[in-house]
Amino acid sequence: LVEELNALGDTLMEKVEEFHSVSEDELTVMERTTARLTRITGVFALAVSGALLFFLWPLYYYLRRFLLDPIHQLHEGAAIIGTGELDHRLEIDTGDEFEDLAHEFNGMAASLEEAKKEFAAGHLEVISSILDECLDKFSDEDKIEAYRLLTITYLYLDDPYAAKSSFM
Repeated sequence: LVEELNALGDTLMEKVEEFHSVSEDELTVMERTTARLTRITGVFALAVSGALLFFLWPLYYYLRRFLLDPIHQLHEGAAIIGTGELDHRLEIDTGDEFEDLAHEFNGMAASLEEAKKEFAAGHLEVISSILDECLDKFSDEDKIEAYRLLTITYLYLDDPYAAKSSFM
């Protein structure tokens, strides 16, 4: 009986050692698989980051070139014209609404500049026709200046009713 128990114990020990060897092999395979998957994930994350950077850089350039720069130029140009530099012209070449808006600003500044020159030259009768057609396009500051010129013009032309209506 003791011999049988010893034989059974030895068999059991062999099976445990065999199981231990198999589980160590499986654990090694799992560790290698985990390490490989970690490397693949890192490479994938790096590739996705690179692709995003590759595609986002042109998007940033496009937004800056075709949206932000024209808006900035319009803002600066309007501020310069608003300070009274009516000979300043906006030069925006985007082929879209920003370019159209720049042309409108240039036209308004040219009209106001022409009205001021006509006023200074004493040609008061043409000022109202110059300013009337573009008053609704002026900024608030330019409207004030245009209405001031119109009021003075109408007063000089001895038309108090027109002067009062342009002042209001």
